[in-house]
Amino acid sequence: MARTTAKKRWFEITAPKLFREGIVGDTPALESKLLVGKTMKVNLSTLNNDMRSQNTEVTLLIDHIEGDKAKTKLIGLRTLPNSIKRIVRKGRTRMDLSIKAITKDDKVATIKILLVSRRIIKGSVSSALIVETKRFLIKRISSLDFEALFELVVFGKLYKELIQRLGKIYPLKICEIRQLKLERFLKAMDLRKVKEDVSREKRMNTEEKGDKEAGEEKKEKEVTESKEEKKEEIAEESREENKEEKKEEKGEIAEEPKEEKQEKEVTESKEENKEEKKEEKGEIAEEPKEEKKEASE
Repeated sequence: MARTTAKKRWFEITAPKLFREGIVGDTPALESKLLVGKTMKVNLSTLNNDMRSQNTEVTLLIDHIEGDKAKTKLIGLRTLPNSIKRIVRKGRTRMDLSIKAITKDDKVATIKILLVSRRIIKGSVSSALIVETKRFLIKRISSLDFEALFELVVFGKLYKELIQRLGKIYPLKICEIRQLKLERFLKAMDLRKVKEDVSREKRMNTEEKGDKEAGEEKKEKEVTESKEEKKEEIAEESREENKEEKKEEKGEIAEEPKEEKQEKEVTESKEENKEEKKEEKGEIAEEPKEEKKEASE
């Protein structure tokens, strides 16, 4: 009796919706169930048709089967080690970070960051950069689901946000996302630690926000008080100026009668002089008349 061997079927592997579900490859399988859960690595340049991203490798997971097509989703991304060796050089400070955070859809994501400064920097500056990177990424990742996070990383939007944030502390030469990975097989103990770390960072962020808000309120109060003081000073100065103007006006009004009195005195003195002159002339005219009378007698 001849044995019957089952024939394998070929299934097309398609990219995720982020890359328009293009065909990545094909694989044989006896049953479609055997493909679910398998992973494959693909160069990012083959998915987005951009040769600038050829140094990045993407990990795809076969999620489900639709007919003869195996649908995939993104679970990982990493930068190839050769490209990192070309980036890092002497005379610069290198900082490597590995951060675990929880996304909006309660998935644990591990993200590894490479920071390279333009020159050798002090330990205080590098520690400030590391702390700010952790706080920013934990907060940003918690506001996104994993697919949205992956999209930001693939298209370089998260990199731009991070480098703008860190540029306020110190300008960096390189800010590279080395790896992004979905933690599918995480122990309960490790998950508890991640949640504790995330909650601690969030608490610190809220405390810092409260301190900043309190400081801003104090500054606003000081500014308002200084403005009010300036307004009061200006008002007092204007009042003093008004008083001085009024005094000057009163002084002018008081001086006017004095001038009138002086003018009156001058006119009276002139009139008196005129009258005196007239009287003198009259006396002089009377004297010759008396002399004539005496001569006739």
